[in-house]
Amino acid sequence: MVCNNGFAGKKNISESKFYSLIEKNGNTGFVLRYHNEKSPSKYEIVLPENSPPIISDHHSRYGVLGGSRSDPSKHGGIDFYIKPGEAIIAAADGKVYGVKIKDRCVGNQFAIYFGKGPDGKKLYATHMHVGKIHVKKGDEVKRGQHIADAGELVKTSCGGGMEHLHFHMSKIRGGCLCGSIRYESNSEPAITAICHCKHCQKQAGTAFSIVVGVPRDSFSITAGNLKTYEDSSESGEYLHRKFCPDCGSPILSDAGIMPDLLFIKAGTLDDASWLKPEIQVWTAHQIPCGELNSDAPKVEGNPPAG
Repeated sequence: MVCNNGFAGKKNISESKFYSLIEKNGNTGFVLRYHNEKSPSKYEIVLPENSPPIISDHHSRYGVLGGSRSDPSKHGGIDFYIKPGEAIIAAADGKVYGVKIKDRCVGNQFAIYFGKGPDGKKLYATHMHVGKIHVKKGDEVKRGQHIADAGELVKTSCGGGMEHLHFHMSKIRGGCLCGSIRYESNSEPAITAICHCKHCQKQAGTAFSIVVGVPRDSFSITAGNLKTYEDSSESGEYLHRKFCPDCGSPILSDAGIMPDLLFIKAGTLDDASWLKPEIQVWTAHQIPCGELNSDAPKVEGNPPAG
């Protein structure tokens, strides 16, 4: 059931109004939209009976109480309304990948590795804004297992003004050296490349940079805020280099020459065991010690279009 409650375009609604909507419609898996999106989410979510309602969906322009998001692409998951103390259960069999208590933005969070999907890529699920966590890193979990309790309201900008569970599936995960920045992408890489350009050499402080290009709308920052250095590429297009303001780790590049992609710095990936660069670019600037034993084709400048 999709409930269009008539609050499209408005800002926050009161908590009392929110609870009255829950009471009116029942707590049985309906999608409560505080927006009337012209193009609904392309992701279809199948929920079991008696599941809590979704109160803000993937890349929604509006948060859990209807307030506008400045950058919807940062909301890479779905938000479930769930009362503090209620049980959170595992969606599938898996292994606890990581646990973080009292993150300064999202509160308590943990991630479960569900194994490989049909396409052979690893699947992870992040759970944010939770209360007590009943599992630890490395624990095996079973579908339906009580793994955590819902938490109280997280009183930060990440909390959205309403207690809820943020559930986020991803194929690519990573972060900076100090842990302040965390990111995820739910898409396959569009390109993997070794870049020998002068600017990447200077930013990386070494002979080259390995990057993973993912669709812009698949990428989300799940913790922290990036700082941007406004560079320009050798082709003359804009090139925004984004990094952690605390430890300085370069995280990604936003390149005007390929505006539909974001280029993740491969060294920040949690798991890079699958990585095999497909091409080497800007080899005109390759320095002698940057010669690689790689069969990836080489081009002297930018990668060919398409």
